[in-house]
Amino acid sequence: MRHRAWQTQQLTLQRCHRARQQLGFDPIFGMDTALSLLGIYRKSEESTVTIVLPSCQRRSRFPQGIECRTWSRIMTEGYRVQIFDVWCTTAEATYAQMLRKMNLEENIVLADRLVCRDQLLKRTTLNRLQDFLLSAKYLVNVSRGIRALRLARPGTDSPAETRLRLELLQRGFPDPEVNYELKGKGGESRFLDLAYPQFNIALEYNGQHHLKQYVEDSTRLNALQSQQWKVFYAWDSTLYDEYEADCYFANVATAMRNGGMKGVLRAQTLTQLTDGRRRSKKVGR
Repeated sequence: MRHRAWQTQQLTLQRCHRARQQLGFDPIFGMDTALSLLGIYRKSEESTVTIVLPSCQRRSRFPQGIECRTWSRIMTEGYRVQIFDVWCTTAEATYAQMLRKMNLEENIVLADRLVCRDQLLKRTTLNRLQDFLLSAKYLVNVSRGIRALRLARPGTDSPAETRLRLELLQRGFPDPEVNYELKGKGGESRFLDLAYPQFNIALEYNGQHHLKQYVEDSTRLNALQSQQWKVFYAWDSTLYDEYEADCYFANVATAMRNGGMKGVLRAQTLTQLTDGRRRSKKVGR
C-alpha cells in the first residue's frame, strides 16, 4: 500500500510539474489529480490533469491535457493543501468534489480509504469529512456524501476489504468488526480484516500475494485455528463472480447459525443501509 501510494504521488507530481510549466502559474490541482497527489490510485485518464480556479479566474482555453473546474471558495482556509511543492484540494474538499463522479458504493470506499488504518496514509477523519460537507451544502450530491459516511469505517486496509464488508451488509449480515485485534497466546497481536468475535468467525481478503506472504498467511491461519477461529478467505472473484459470492456468504451464514446466531438475514440495498433512520443491526445469539 505504501509503495503504491508513493509511486502514485511521484508520477502525478511529474504530470503536475509539466502542467505548471505549460500554464505559467501555480495552480491548485483537484479531482482525480488531487487524489493521486494524496497517494490514492484511481483508474482514470492519466494523460489529463485537473486544476481548480476561483470562478473569477475562469478561462475559455487551456493547453491540451489540462481541464479546469471552478470553485468560488477554493481559496478559503481548509480547501487547499500543499503536497511537496504543488497545491491541491484537501482530503475533505477532494472527497466533496469527487461526489459528482462516483456512485454511493464508491463514495463509501473512498471515505474508508481516506481514514485508513495506516497512519502514514490516513488523510483525515470521518468527523472532518462530515463537518466539511455540512458546511458545503451548496455542492452537488452532498446529501449522498453524508449518507456514504454512515457506512464508512475508520481503520480499514484496502478498498477490497471495504467492498467485502458492504457485500456482507447488503446480504443482511450484521456489521462486522473492522481490523479486529486478537491477542495470541504469547501476547502478540493479530489483526483480522473483518470479524464477528462473538462467533469466532473472521473474513480475510487475499490479494495477489507472493510466496513469502502466502507462508505468513498460512502461519497466521494455523494460529487462529488453534484458538478455535473459523476463517473464510475471499478473493477478487468472490466479489465479482455471483455464483462464487453466493457460495461464500452461504458458508459464512451457516457457520454463524451453527455458532448460535438468531434471526433471518434480510437483504438490503446501500440506499436503505445509509438511511439515517435505520438503526444499527445487532447480532443475536
